[in-house]
Amino acid sequence: CILPFFFFSIFTIFHFLLRSHEPTSPSFSTHRLPHTKPTTVPVGPQRNMAASLQRICGRGCRNIGASLSPISRQFSSSASDALVETKPGEIGMVSGIPHEQLRRRVVIYSPARTATQQGSGKLGKWKINFVSTQKWENPLMGWTSTGDPYANVGDSALSFESEAAAKDFAARHGWDYVVVKKYQTPLLKPKSYAENFKFKGLPEAEGK
Repeated sequence: CILPFFFFSIFTIFHFLLRSHEPTSPSFSTHRLPHTKPTTVPVGPQRNMAASLQRICGRGCRNIGASLSPISRQFSSSASDALVETKPGEIGMVSGIPHEQLRRRVVIYSPARTATQQGSGKLGKWKINFVSTQKWENPLMGWTSTGDPYANVGDSALSFESEAAAKDFAARHGWDYVVVKKYQTPLLKPKSYAENFKFKGLPEAEGK
């Protein structure tokens, strides 16, 4: 608030002028106590001036606060209006993806363990892969090629921590998705080398 500082400076100037023009009549009463420094108490017109300045400053601060309160209410209302809920497919429309690619169907799956993988560090992830629409296969050698720009996007980039996160991503972009459930590998009973030489029963007769 600028008004209190302005009135305080005016009060300081008036106080200096009054002290310089009244050398015979002291405007302050001095009380001395033992082992203490002298204290000054304003008396006379200075007390009335201080009270009037306080009233003026208080009125000015209240007026400024009243003028600023509609602005604060305006900002608060605009902030509440900015919080809107996105509908399914709206993010895909403004993401820059071509409109013909927003009608694609995607597959949500969890990749299985590879043949050369023994640990479980990369398991449990969920991916989104696009169903290929333009795939060509060589009839002689079996080579395949595609002109689909989103053929390998899912394998390289679209990886999620959970199935729900992948579903939410596909719904926000407006893609029709199909979820492929995880295939639980059955636990195999460990066998030792001696299992190859154990007695497994009599051989069956050839006549039967």
